[in-house]
Amino acid sequence: MDHIELEKRRFGISDQNAEEVRLRVLNDLHVLDSPAEDRFDRLTMLCQMLFDVPIAAISLIDRDRQWFKSKQGIDLDETLRKDAFCNVTIQSPNVFVVESASTDPLFADNPYVLGAPQIEFYAGYPLEVQGQRLGALCIMDSEAHAFTPEQKETLRDLAHWVQTELQRDEERERATEVHRAMMPEPLDAIEGYQLAGLCKPSHAVGGDYYNWRRNEAGQLEIVLADVMGKGVGAAVIMATVRAAVMTVARRESIADSIADIAHALDADFVSTGSYVTLFKARVSTDSGEVSYVDAGLGMATITRADGTFSRLETRGLPLGVDVAATWPVGHATLEPGDTLLVASDGLWAMMGGDVAARDEIIRRVHAHADLNEGIHSLLAEATVDQVRDDITIVAVRRNAIP
Repeated sequence: MDHIELEKRRFGISDQNAEEVRLRVLNDLHVLDSPAEDRFDRLTMLCQMLFDVPIAAISLIDRDRQWFKSKQGIDLDETLRKDAFCNVTIQSPNVFVVESASTDPLFADNPYVLGAPQIEFYAGYPLEVQGQRLGALCIMDSEAHAFTPEQKETLRDLAHWVQTELQRDEERERATEVHRAMMPEPLDAIEGYQLAGLCKPSHAVGGDYYNWRRNEAGQLEIVLADVMGKGVGAAVIMATVRAAVMTVARRESIADSIADIAHALDADFVSTGSYVTLFKARVSTDSGEVSYVDAGLGMATITRADGTFSRLETRGLPLGVDVAATWPVGHATLEPGDTLLVASDGLWAMMGGDVAARDEIIRRVHAHADLNEGIHSLLAEATVDQVRDDITIVAVRRNAIP
């Protein structure tokens, strides 16, 4: 290998456009500088044990640095890219082995060979996502080693395991983006009203959905749906429910639109064993009159300007329970200063799941003059462990008369 090729391999010199694509894929994973995770640390500890080496790591090659997602036996969090053995590993799709670094012309003057941790042996396999080599699963020792074909195959298999985990992260990120895109765009200001909503899945995606729009009669329509279950399966059903809700949005009767959704999705509900709780309301913004259907949600209240509240009692069965059911329409009125609050049961469960939890939810929202701040305050102190179910909230407040 000539001097020029040695320098290319050392510094990772390649086509600049290809490098930008590689870096974009790496950054899109949102894994750089993330906390340590057991799923990766278990793999590097396994490498230590299987190959009987003091150092094992999962490295990712950024623009100018090598960063370790997981590491055993080494105190460094990152190094300069130009000094990284793994930077050479990602230049080809195969296992890269240096059995004696001090006698290898590419690494003899490397600072991590001459100084701590005094690397003499290295083996690494590139980690690939979307066809881009982003880093490596590697092992190192301060003593020279031979590396057998069987060991190379084992390292490759473990690296594929790491790749699978990274690809799951990528798939989760894409699913999250799709889920976000399904949430409604902000509406133009509605004179005399505030409108706020949020959706926080317990996983990357979830089975909750909400929407709002101004219909052809000028009324404000809001919908909140909660699919039984969590994660990808619930999200698939949620996407179907969303499509059905949008299809029947122009039906004059709310009850008929709910029945149409139930009939359209009945085969899906039966085959998946799922059901959906759903709340749909229309608000006449000039008078404050509200007509609504509650298909099993049961978490809709109106808080009056003085802080007292009432639960919207008219309810029907969830969709997917009985396709022949009917859904009664309830009526209420938003007076100046009143707030209509609708939430999925994940919020209620997070807050304790009892009457006191319901009262606390209402109190917190009512305490904020800004409705958006009010609903976000409910999740401000929530920990990851507390958010065990999808949480969705929609609120409409008729402004008080000055």
